[in-house]
Amino acid sequence: MANSIVNAFKKIIGTKKEERKNIRKISKKKTKSKERKKKSDRKNKPGKNIEKDKKKKLKELRLSNLKKAREKRMKKIERKRKKEERLNKLRLKNLKKAREERSKQLSEEKRLNKLRLKSLEKARKRRKEIKQIEMRGLVEQKFVSYEKSVKNLLDKAGFKEVIRKERKIILKPNLTKCKAFPTTTDAEFVEAVIKYIRKCNKKAKIIIAEGSGRSSTEKCYKKLGYLKLDKYDVELVDLNNAETIKKRSKRFKKFRSIEFPKILLDGFLISLPVLKGHGETKVTISLKNMIGCYPACYYQESGHNWKNILHKIGINNSIHDILSIRPPDYAICDASIAQLEHEINGYPKEIGLLLAGNPLEVDKRGALLLGYDWKRIPHLVLAMELLEKQR
Repeated sequence: MANSIVNAFKKIIGTKKEERKNIRKISKKKTKSKERKKKSDRKNKPGKNIEKDKKKKLKELRLSNLKKAREKRMKKIERKRKKEERLNKLRLKNLKKAREERSKQLSEEKRLNKLRLKSLEKARKRRKEIKQIEMRGLVEQKFVSYEKSVKNLLDKAGFKEVIRKERKIILKPNLTKCKAFPTTTDAEFVEAVIKYIRKCNKKAKIIIAEGSGRSSTEKCYKKLGYLKLDKYDVELVDLNNAETIKKRSKRFKKFRSIEFPKILLDGFLISLPVLKGHGETKVTISLKNMIGCYPACYYQESGHNWKNILHKIGINNSIHDILSIRPPDYAICDASIAQLEHEINGYPKEIGLLLAGNPLEVDKRGALLLGYDWKRIPHLVLAMELLEKQR
């Protein structure tokens, strides 16, 4: 019986414990539900919800703006990339064109260089020929006719290269008196020389200049057929009446000063003499021909119709002094028919030659053709000494 009471008591105590446990659980549940309610109440307060919405909206705006900005940036990058692609294509195209043009240019340059080399070789050969001619200083040609022989003579002499770049060419014939060839230079001979010059140099100004010693220069031009040369656009100048300039030199042998025609100071001066003997100087060829450069108005005394002052002081010295100012640059001598013994009243002799080249060398050869040793001709010896000093 005691056991049954104990068990019954235990049961009572056990039930109480369970009840307590259940009560605790229920109270815990209630507290939890209260807390949840409190939390939900806090959450569901009107002020807090608005702030949340604002924050949410701001966040969404930021996100959308960021998205838009990214899209805009991407589009910009894409446009830039496409632009660069186009530019690169253009650059490549231009580069290709430039390469093609450059290759064309290089091929053209190669072609031009080949041509230059060819022309350079030709020029070298021509220079060698000219040097050989200059070394010889003299070219001769058999006379057939002025038209053929002058051309052959000047071709052989390389005269084209000599006058090709000249702007002014002065031709000085020998018209000492109004008397026909062989006393004076034949107009046909001068015409053949002018024709050749015009073929080689169309732009050059050609002047025929002479100061006759015993006649009127204008009368000589008219009577001896020089006026017909106007058709070649040639100017005829009378040196006896030309404008002059006073020239002084320590090299002069007799003169203190010389009145020299201004027109002869510049240009390429060619002496065109005939081959003649002379009563005083033995020969009168290209260098003696320069006596015509003295203007008659300064070098003739009253009562004389020729340049007697030049003979008074010595014709050899007069030749030397005029050559000190201006020696001829070139000489082309008509030796087809020579005039022996005298410059005006001599007798003709057929020689059948034309001479061209260095004036001194032409005169040396001309003296030999007339039967003289040039070393015994004073004005040629003086001229040689003078020209050597001038070099």
